[in-house]
Amino acid sequence: MHNYITTSHAKTYKQHIYVPTLTMCWCHEHENSALLQFKERFVITKSASYDPFSYAKISSWNASTDCCSWDGIQCDDHTAHVISIDLRSSHIFGTIDANSTLFHLKHLQTLDLSHNHFNYSQIPSRIGELSQLRYLNLSQAKFSGKIPQQVSHLTKLLSLDLRGSFYDSPFVDNLLTGIFHLPNLRYLNLGNNRKLTGEFPNFHSSAQITKLELAFTSFYGTLPASIGNLKSLNWLSISKCDFSGSIPPSFGNLTQLTFLDIENNKFMGRLSSFLVNLTKLSSLIVGYNEFTSDNISWICKLSRINELGLDLVNIGSEIPSCFANLTQLSSLSLLQSNLSGQIPSFLMNLTNLNHMNLALNHLQDNNVNSFPSWLWGKTGLKGLIVSHNSLVGKISPLICNLKSLVHLDLSFNNLSGMVPSCLGSSIQSLKALLLRGNKLIGPIPHTYTIRSALRAIDMSYNNLQDQLPRALVNCRMLEFIDVSQNQIIDSFPYVMGDLTGLVLLNLSNNMLSGSIPSSLGKLSKIETLDLSLNSLSGKIPQQLEALTFLSYLNVSFNNLSGPIPQNKQFATFQGNSFEGNQRLCGNPLSKKCEHDAGSPFTPPSASKDDEDYGFFSEFDWKIVLIGYGGGLIAGVALGRTFGQEIIEWLKKYV
Repeated sequence: MHNYITTSHAKTYKQHIYVPTLTMCWCHEHENSALLQFKERFVITKSASYDPFSYAKISSWNASTDCCSWDGIQCDDHTAHVISIDLRSSHIFGTIDANSTLFHLKHLQTLDLSHNHFNYSQIPSRIGELSQLRYLNLSQAKFSGKIPQQVSHLTKLLSLDLRGSFYDSPFVDNLLTGIFHLPNLRYLNLGNNRKLTGEFPNFHSSAQITKLELAFTSFYGTLPASIGNLKSLNWLSISKCDFSGSIPPSFGNLTQLTFLDIENNKFMGRLSSFLVNLTKLSSLIVGYNEFTSDNISWICKLSRINELGLDLVNIGSEIPSCFANLTQLSSLSLLQSNLSGQIPSFLMNLTNLNHMNLALNHLQDNNVNSFPSWLWGKTGLKGLIVSHNSLVGKISPLICNLKSLVHLDLSFNNLSGMVPSCLGSSIQSLKALLLRGNKLIGPIPHTYTIRSALRAIDMSYNNLQDQLPRALVNCRMLEFIDVSQNQIIDSFPYVMGDLTGLVLLNLSNNMLSGSIPSSLGKLSKIETLDLSLNSLSGKIPQQLEALTFLSYLNVSFNNLSGPIPQNKQFATFQGNSFEGNQRLCGNPLSKKCEHDAGSPFTPPSASKDDEDYGFFSEFDWKIVLIGYGGGLIAGVALGRTFGQEIIEWLKKYV
């Protein structure tokens, strides 16, 4: 609305002054009411959302203010109808059913309810009444049941995000085809729904999809030749699915691709046959398939590449020298790719390279040191993984120049000499220090600061001596310690009880003496505890009964005595957990205690943690067996207590 007014000055000079007046946007009464009724159906709880910085947007909604001003609500400037609801990570817990007033908002164009908890309710078929929707995001929102057929009727949809939303099979195949064929769809994310299954449909030549994310689903079959019709596609992720067969030649039509991740399937054939013309690629991740490539020089044409993953691709040669021209490369992973020769010096010139995984190859170095000296100059390196090779010599103290290092894995080589003492304190960013299966001698580094980021230490299967470092108590983020199969001579340290985040502790096959400290009862997250093959004496502390997550215990072949605790978690352990301790008595051993015929087993009661285990099954973490050849064999319930970095390491390398 525009007003023209005449001021006293205007009368003098006989001119008009133009004054614009802003039009207020008032929410329609029925939409205001619908939103308030929608709010009343839910409980606000922080546990419903993951983001620690999130907050309950709907808490501020009230009838005394205009709904167009509410947090998360947007109205059309001209019609004042509600066109957008953004309640992402808003601590919402409850169900949506067919009576929800949400479906009264017929003008909605954007609906984002992601990262809330809808209590495994089914999405009502009335979702199809929101015919104006352009953007629909229900990811990580804890739904269940089938997605209604009416979703495929939302013909104006540009973006559909349903990743990680469902705990059962959410689709029937004809619905899936309908979703893929939505005429205006640009972005489709169905990833992290493991029970989602089906084959790719044939794609129309008019398809407009630019981003397709299906990772960690159960899609299967071969890729149809019609995938070449997706000529606008710039992002494709179908990793960790069940696809198989050869990639069709028409895949070479996808010349706009910048991101391609197809690892962990059963694809076969030669890589160059369908990738050589995709010169815009910046991320190429194709490992864990059955591809072969006797010559990977064609990759040098991908001048924009910054992430390259060729794990388990049978290359069978040295890294081509033309890789020196890949100046944008930041991540290089060639795990178990049948590489030979030395670690090439031209990698030094790749100034952006911060992650390098060359594990499980046949790399060796004929220099005095086991690594080329140029490597210690790459101070921006964050990941250095060269385990399972034939590297010899000592670990240079210059390794501590790599101040940005997060993950160091030199396991299973022929490295000798001492562990550089600076590794304990000089690299504050280091989270994983893995030196397992070498010929290292001397003490474990003894200096660790309170700022240490260490989460995993594995120095097992070496010839390390001396004591366990008391300063490890400063590493409050530690989850995994394995120093088994060494020659550590020490009394049991009363401090690895202050490390309350520990999930795995393996001190087996050393020369530890003294008693098991009762302070181990503080390790409330511990799942695996192996103290076998030492010289420990005294009783098993009753405080260990409180360790309700403990799924693997081995104290065999020590000098322990007295009765075995009989309650709670101890009722689940077999006799081989305690054998080789002649003075131990009580169930499950056949030897009865003198003053007690052996208390009967009390089956462990179901705790809240056991009930909540189903929550973690959304990540599909299985019970993973960690085999330590003659040492620890432990079942670790991944996802319950391990941090994400350690989970990924265990899944990939153990």
